[in-house]
Amino acid sequence: CGDDMATCESNSNALKGKDSIGQVVNVGCPMVKDFNRFSENAEEILDSCMNHLAETIEMSVEKDGLFNVIIVDSTANKIITSVFARTFKDFYDKYDVLEKGKIIILSAMTDRSDEWHENFLKSFKEKVLLSDPAVYVEVALYGTADDDFKLLLVSEHDDIVNKLKVVTKSVETTTGLESEVQLINGGLWLMQDDFKASHPYSPDDYDK
Repeated sequence: CGDDMATCESNSNALKGKDSIGQVVNVGCPMVKDFNRFSENAEEILDSCMNHLAETIEMSVEKDGLFNVIIVDSTANKIITSVFARTFKDFYDKYDVLEKGKIIILSAMTDRSDEWHENFLKSFKEKVLLSDPAVYVEVALYGTADDDFKLLLVSEHDDIVNKLKVVTKSVETTTGLESEVQLINGGLWLMQDDFKASHPYSPDDYDK
C-alpha cells in the first residue's frame, strides 16, 4: 500500500474471500504522506516506515505463515516500495518471510511515468531473490488506448512458465485484453562446487 491505507484496503477487498487465497495483509506507511526528502526529519520518517513495515510483516508471519504473493497496490509509491525492498534486504533471511519456490510479486505499469514499478521489481529480484530460479517478467497488455500498459512480475516459482500461462490466461479472461510476454530475465546461475560434467564438450563440438 501507499500512505492511503483506506483506499488500499478497499482495493484488497476484491481478493478476500476467494478460495485460492488464504489471508490478505495490507502493508503500508501512513507516516510518509506528503513526504519531503529534503526536510530535516526525512531520515527519521524513513526509519519509522522501515520499522513499521518490519513489525507488520513479522506479526503477519507469526499469525498466518509465510508470504507467497506480494501485490503492489495502485496507491503505492516509489518511496514506500524502496523502503519495503530495503526492509527485506537489511532485516531478513528472505525465507523467514517468503515461501521458498512459490513467491510471486505483481505490479501494473500503466504508462512510462510509472517506471519506478520496473525499478522496484528488478531491484527486488536482483538484491533479495538474487539467484536462479528467480525471474523478472514483463507482459504487455493490448486492447486499451494506452499501449504502455504492462503487467510486471518477479517470481521464484519453481514452475514459472506454467504459472505464467495461468496468470496471462486469467488476465485475458477477466479483462478482455490480449497479452504478450515480452521479457523473461533470469537470476544468477547457482554455483556448483566441484562440478563435473557428465559429458564434457570441446570447442569443436559447436562447429558441427
